[in-house]
Amino acid sequence: DNNIRLATGSINAIRHANGYDWFIVFGEHGSYNWYSVLYDRDGLHEPIKTPISQWKKPYLEVGKSAISPNGLKYIYHSDRDQFIILDFDRCNGIFSFFKQDSIPDEEVKVSEGHNIEFSPNGRFLYLNNYFKIYQFDMEDSDFHNSRTLIAEFDTSQVNDFPPKGYFSNPIRGLDNKLYYWSGNS
Repeated sequence: DNNIRLATGSINAIRHANGYDWFIVFGEHGSYNWYSVLYDRDGLHEPIKTPISQWKKPYLEVGKSAISPNGLKYIYHSDRDQFIILDFDRCNGIFSFFKQDSIPDEEVKVSEGHNIEFSPNGRFLYLNNYFKIYQFDMEDSDFHNSRTLIAEFDTSQVNDFPPKGYFSNPIRGLDNKLYYWSGNS
C-alpha cells in the first residue's frame, strides 16, 4: 500500500551503511507500523514495513523524531509524554524495538514545546520542554531512573512580548556539539 499516512514529526533520514544511499524513515499515523524507504541512484524503492507491537501507546499521532549520530537508533517522542526508541539496521532498513518510556506530565510537561536529540557520541538522550532539559543514559540498565535534570530556565528573564528565552530545539552543530536556541532571541 503506497497510501501511508505519516505520523506528524516522525519523518527523518538515515544514511545507508554503504555511506552513499539513504533511508527515509517514518511512522504511520494511527498504527504501530514503522517504515523505511531506500533512496539510491535508482530512485525511491518500495516501503519496508516493520510493525512494533511493544509500543504501548494506542497509536502514532503527533510528535518529534531524532536519529543517533551513528544512525543505529531512532526515537519518536509523542505529544502525549511518551517516547519509543528503536534500533535501526542501516543495511536492510528494518526497525526493531529497543525501549520505551514516559515522562510524568507533572514533572516535565514535555508536551509543551517538547524536543529531543542524541548526544554527539550517542550515549545520552536529551529531552526538553520550554523550561527544563533532561538527560537520559542510553547505556544505563535502569534507563527511566537515569533521568537527570541538567538545566532549568530562569523565568525571571522572561518578557511577555515578544516571548523569548525559552529552551527550544537542540541542534547538533558541525563541530559535533549540541546547541539550544531560544525563540525570538
